Amino acid sequence: MAAGHLVLVMDNVSQHLSPVMKDWWTAQNGRTTPSWVPRHHPHLNLVEPVWRFLKQHVACHRFWNDVEALQSATATLLNRLDGHFDTEDAPSLLLRKGFCQFA
Repeated sequence: MAAGHLVLVMDNVSQHLSPVMKDWWTAQNGRTTPSWVPRHHPHLNLVEPVWRFLKQHVACHRFWNDVEALQSATATLLNRLDGHFDTEDAPSLLLRKGFCQFA
């Protein structure tokens, strides 16, 4: 691959397959290569446990009318998070310090 070539690992969410994205892929003229994660395999998408964790701890059964407070709560939680994606069964998330710095 040429220098500056970008390989994107993407799930098959409908937005990634929209006409706008198809136009974007065409406009890249070979500079990017998508690598698609198979549908219905969230365990292959390492960000899924992070979204699930955030949803459970920040968004579940809560209404945020202050975007800055939501962003602050999310950043605080992520900064205490440590991801372990090398387990056999499923990725695990532990509360530690500095997840955002290493993500």
